[in-house]
Amino acid sequence: MTTDNYPRTLDDILGPRSADDFFRETWHRNFERIPGAEDKFGTLFGWDDLNHLLKHGRLGTPFIRVVRNGGTVGENQYSFEKTHGYRQRAEYRVVEPHKLSALLRAGATLIVNQVNAVCPRVHELSRNMERALGAGVNMNLYAGWRTDKGFSKHWDEHDFFILQVAGRKRWEVYPDTRPHPLNGDPALQLVPTKPLWTGVLTQGDVLYVPRGWWHVAYPLDEPSMHLTTGVQTCSGDSVMTWLRTRLMASAHFRDDVPLVGGADAVGEYLRKLGGEIAEQLGGGGAGEFGDWWNAKAGRTLDADLPGSAASGELPAAPAQLQLSVARRLRINDLPHVGMLQVRVLNNKLRFPQGVRNMLEALADGRRGTADELAALCGDAVPQAQRRQILRDLYRKGIVSAAPAGV
Repeated sequence: MTTDNYPRTLDDILGPRSADDFFRETWHRNFERIPGAEDKFGTLFGWDDLNHLLKHGRLGTPFIRVVRNGGTVGENQYSFEKTHGYRQRAEYRVVEPHKLSALLRAGATLIVNQVNAVCPRVHELSRNMERALGAGVNMNLYAGWRTDKGFSKHWDEHDFFILQVAGRKRWEVYPDTRPHPLNGDPALQLVPTKPLWTGVLTQGDVLYVPRGWWHVAYPLDEPSMHLTTGVQTCSGDSVMTWLRTRLMASAHFRDDVPLVGGADAVGEYLRKLGGEIAEQLGGGGAGEFGDWWNAKAGRTLDADLPGSAASGELPAAPAQLQLSVARRLRINDLPHVGMLQVRVLNNKLRFPQGVRNMLEALADGRRGTADELAALCGDAVPQAQRRQILRDLYRKGIVSAAPAGV
């Protein structure tokens, strides 16, 4: 496996499993173990990458955590606070390798949160998975050496994939005790005792577990490392948050509930409010909610210095451009004005109809030089206007230079 041949997409993670079959049969419904070749994640992230982060990353709490048997080990036990100046102001924490190794040797588990923010290859994979899943994706690293579990049996408020990067780990997966639980859900007192599945993930395997399913993992007295890929939950709770932003424009929504008027007055208030909610959910509500949800996605951390700060002009070939957010764009037709509209990074932007092919290519994750992307526009869009549209997207940070080498 070459250093360029690492998994970049959800299809790469699931293969040889079909992504269409996975969505139809498993997604949000059931857990699944997907066996993989031993070298599947060989160049995605490895021990050398972890050592580099610990040495050069200046990562402290909450990015680095050490846990053992369900409890968190105090950071003073494996790192010290770097200070500066005669007043000894705290700047950052420095990991002490010998102390960290002693804790791990004794059975603790090392966690590095948000590896996708500091490793370009993992970042690209998480970005492409977010585009495929339509929701935020975060990747945390877990490394263990002995047989002590890092966390006790628990459930998570989001779906997740386990990518077994190195070594092996034994897992127990239990059924959910409440379908689709939310964070802070009070009705999860009963802990299941009989696992649905007990098995060992070996290097290259993937395990998918839906939200609310209980699980626990044990190292096998050997070096083991995996990436946990958490997928942001979009539920009815998300819809209610969106509705509140929409209903703030309604005087009735903001009005006081007529409590002193008795049940009849309150009932009339609620009926009218229900009508306004139904109006928001009907018609184009689905598209509006999708735009709102996608607009919550953040930019990537890709930068294009010194050029972007020097002139703001489009980078010259062979530099490639890409959409700077991971979510897909929803391209809306505005037939009454003969334009297209997209909502991205809280901007509503309008374009000539001839720009559709270029926007769809960017939305699908395609990269290209400025000339290649401009060539996708229809003949009705003059060449100078094509580049001006790209330049505006670039200066707004909606399109960015793709990092070289990934």
